[in-house]
Amino acid sequence: MSRQWKIAESWQGAEDLAIKLGVSPTIAQILYNRGISDFEQASNFLEPKLTALTEPAHMPDLTKAAERIVKAIASNEPIVIYGDYDVDGITGTAILRHIIARAGGKVDVYIPHRIEEGYGLNTKAIQKLTQQGIKILVTVDCGIRDHQTLAYARELGLTAIVTDHHAPDTTFPQAYAVIHPSRCAEVGHPVEFNPCGAAVAFKLAWAIARQQSHSEKVDTKFRDLLVELTALVALATIADIVPMMGENRILVKFGLDRLSNTKLPGLQALLRSAKLDGSKVDSYHCGFVLGPRLNAAGRMGHAHEALDLLMVTDPQRADKLAHELDKQNKARQKLEDRITQEAIGLAECQGQLGDNVPILILAKENWHAGVIGIVASKLVDRFNKPVVMIALTGDKGQGSARSIPGYDINQGLSACSDYLIGYGGHAMAAGLRLEAGKLFSFMQAMQNHVEKNFTGESHKPFLQIDCEMDPNELDANFVWQLKKLGPFGHGNPRPTFVSGETELMGEPRVVGAGGKHLSFSIKWSGRIFRAIAFNQADQCEAMLDHRRCRLAFEPVLDEYLGSGLVQLRVKDIQFPS
Repeated sequence: MSRQWKIAESWQGAEDLAIKLGVSPTIAQILYNRGISDFEQASNFLEPKLTALTEPAHMPDLTKAAERIVKAIASNEPIVIYGDYDVDGITGTAILRHIIARAGGKVDVYIPHRIEEGYGLNTKAIQKLTQQGIKILVTVDCGIRDHQTLAYARELGLTAIVTDHHAPDTTFPQAYAVIHPSRCAEVGHPVEFNPCGAAVAFKLAWAIARQQSHSEKVDTKFRDLLVELTALVALATIADIVPMMGENRILVKFGLDRLSNTKLPGLQALLRSAKLDGSKVDSYHCGFVLGPRLNAAGRMGHAHEALDLLMVTDPQRADKLAHELDKQNKARQKLEDRITQEAIGLAECQGQLGDNVPILILAKENWHAGVIGIVASKLVDRFNKPVVMIALTGDKGQGSARSIPGYDINQGLSACSDYLIGYGGHAMAAGLRLEAGKLFSFMQAMQNHVEKNFTGESHKPFLQIDCEMDPNELDANFVWQLKKLGPFGHGNPRPTFVSGETELMGEPRVVGAGGKHLSFSIKWSGRIFRAIAFNQADQCEAMLDHRRCRLAFEPVLDEYLGSGLVQLRVKDIQFPS
């Protein structure tokens, strides 16, 4: 069924900005749609530079933390990096481990088991690390809400440095240093777009490198490594779905360039296992090919396997680890498909798919807690409403929540925290734990909160369109200009255009494995275009019946018939009523 199309308002200033930038007015319109309307902003967006990154010192406690870590390196004090088990956590952990090891520090890592330990710091792990002689604890992508556990760590004599990007409580935890993006406002440098945890860790790594270099200019041995590690920041930023704007986009832009030419044996092996070695890696590959492989370890086994891959120096060992992650990812895909079908069936049986139900909250025994987050994201895309998936085991439940624009899921969990054992996350994604006996009360409370606090226009699926397109503008040069708007991701989606009325030429063909896709040619204002509509084979009969339609599409260069030919990658089809 076709989605509602929302076409952005035409901007009168597009022509003037386009002339100044030397680009198409359509490009200027897209920039405006992304909140960019002046020449300086637009120039920086089209030509991002690493020199535009904010100084590490603009983040409170970061310099203090770097100095303490450098002191620990000099005195050979044992340091542990305690990271989360997702892509963001393991990449951030690897970043700090690489830098501290390069500086000669005595450093170890700790990643909790997703199922057995859950998210964040836990007292058993802290006790174990203390018994091992650890003196410095550095968190990555976790810790900002772990007040009690950090207090316990302090009692045991640990020096705790918290680095995190998740939403904090009303107060920050008591620790030697608390490094969080929201604190930048304290020194007059508010962060416009929240970074991922690995990006926060990267800033700390940068500061450590400066301290070790005794200069703001980093020594070559650290500079080359930091550039290499931008590849890990890119992976994390894309996988964690933080806004692809501002510094996030800069780090991803350079990180993707580095990833395609990485010198890290683990990343090289990961690319080989995904058959991407020698390819130009983009945000799609990170989000849908590489990221899921790294996440598979934490979902199906232990995330330490993925972390080992990012830290390994032996190419043969790297290939073995990458192969194991590939096997786990395939097993995860099968499990995910089964749980997705079960979740949809459960939602139908419980009457949760109607427009009168503002949020899907689904719980079942024996769902795999490591996979329900992916399923929640799939259901959000399909039904355009917030989703909470809960895996029940005995009298406890572990859940993953995903949301849509217009509703902060973390605030919702905070408002319903009386029914939870714990929770944490940000506006679009969060995790939670609860007692099974409080499930029904939690469901009622969340539904009430969404009804009162949802600020979006509608729960009905819609497709955001950047503008109506002139077919005469569709050439190789225009597609090249579109690429300058990347990297694409959350907050900076791939541009989508709408056609005028088109006429089907010949017969459409169902193509691809399983016959899921539709290939056809259309005539539009005298020009002929090839088109491919992925996962829309069910539109074949309607296309034959109508033979005329409007298309929502992204123009790409045809990879099969020649680099100069523009093909339409169709996202949706509307037929005459």
